[in-house]
Amino acid sequence: MQYELTARQSTAFDAATSGQYRVIVFGGAIRGGKTYWLLLTLTSLCLEYPRSRWVIIRKSLPDLKRTTFPSFASILSDGISDYVMSWNRDTQVVQFINGSELMFMAESYDEDKDLNRFKGLEVNGAGLDEVNELQEQTFYKVQERIGSWNKDLAQRWFSDKKSGCKFFTDLTIKLLIWIAR
Repeated sequence: MQYELTARQSTAFDAATSGQYRVIVFGGAIRGGKTYWLLLTLTSLCLEYPRSRWVIIRKSLPDLKRTTFPSFASILSDGISDYVMSWNRDTQVVQFINGSELMFMAESYDEDKDLNRFKGLEVNGAGLDEVNELQEQTFYKVQERIGSWNKDLAQRWFSDKKSGCKFFTDLTIKLLIWIAR
């Protein structure tokens, strides 16, 4: 299992997994590999930390299926599938052989303005893919839910097109990872 990351992706991956940083901001153009990088990073954390749980959130299930799932499928076909026990397409949960889980979740704000779907969500970290398409309250709701699963791994991961430690305002920033220590 060998992945070819760009120099910028490698720098961000190393920083994100080093434990030295609380916030990592990573910019990039369209088709710059931000989603691929996020998926690879969270998959790596799933493999590194047995029985951990991570979630990737996108605006809608159709968006996940159209964009994020094909990127994840490419990672699977490059060797990660050897470490996957199952991928339940009904619940959108990937279970790894070490007991870790990577969940894919739609924000679905138009159908759930109170964000009730987040009640009971217990994860070690989250990746917000295309966070500029999500509601500000989703950003804060996800922060509430992180660290509730296997508290030794309480990390926060957010990706995308705006930056800051409050809700994002700078459209030039493409990727933000927030690691809570």
